[in-house]
Amino acid sequence: MVVFISGHLLAHLLGELASKVGAGLAMAVLISGFTLWCLPAVRWLYDAWDKPFAKTPIVLLHIFILLVATVLARSLVAESLGLPPQSFDLTTSFLVILFYLPAWMIVAAVVLAVVGFFWL
Repeated sequence: MVVFISGHLLAHLLGELASKVGAGLAMAVLISGFTLWCLPAVRWLYDAWDKPFAKTPIVLLHIFILLVATVLARSLVAESLGLPPQSFDLTTSFLVILFYLPAWMIVAAVVLAVVGFFWL
């Protein structure tokens, strides 16, 4: 936030270029911080993959996410073309790949919302 705000304040003195540089630098710092925040979870998953009882829930979660991504892709193909998505298997397959990360975000948001609701 400090980098972003200072970029906007410097925009008054140096012009619009300072605002764009400040916003770009703020995004780079945000992405780096989020990546560093996620590293312990990635390391935990990497260590859990060697244990036989941990593989099953991870694989089942990936299958569930793949089903959510497939539903999203079929819905988009049906909505945009007005035809059944079964007629466009290749398009649906490419969209499933694109919707895999958003499906993770949706499932994580729903789970965290339910946990947060019960925690409240």
